Amino acid sequence: PTPIPEPAPTVPALAYSEQDLQCMTENLWYESRGEGDVGMTAVGYVTRNRSRAKGFPSTICGVVHHRTSVKGRTFCQFAWVCNKPVIKNWSQYDHVREIARHVLEGSIHNPVGNSLYFHERSYRPRFAKASNYVATIGNHRFYTAP
Repeated sequence: PTPIPEPAPTVPALAYSEQDLQCMTENLWYESRGEGDVGMTAVGYVTRNRSRAKGFPSTICGVVHHRTSVKGRTFCQFAWVCNKPVIKNWSQYDHVREIARHVLEGSIHNPVGNSLYFHERSYRPRFAKASNYVATIGNHRFYTAP
């Protein structure tokens, strides 16, 4: 199914490269492909928002592949980046890529506003207590910065 973009006049398009589109597509694929169009869109806007926020890399690929080191251990912002999985179901990939393109262009409704963080509902990260809850979409909870 092709997503039907809703007008999003307050979300300007980002200038993006083919590589940015690839990074966004992969992030949506691994983080949210089972969450439906709205869930994938929400994760896409978190990724996009981070590229515009202080404390995060300024490109989509930089955000997706961002790693931090704590006491000699490396952590990835998105777990799949450290695990390096392989896409096995290409039949859905084009649909995920289309959602990624709409998010980058700002042509699909942003369901999470300025959210910078999300986590699975079953997980209780420390940041959630200090952040502002925005919404639960599918299996993910979304937050803005404190």
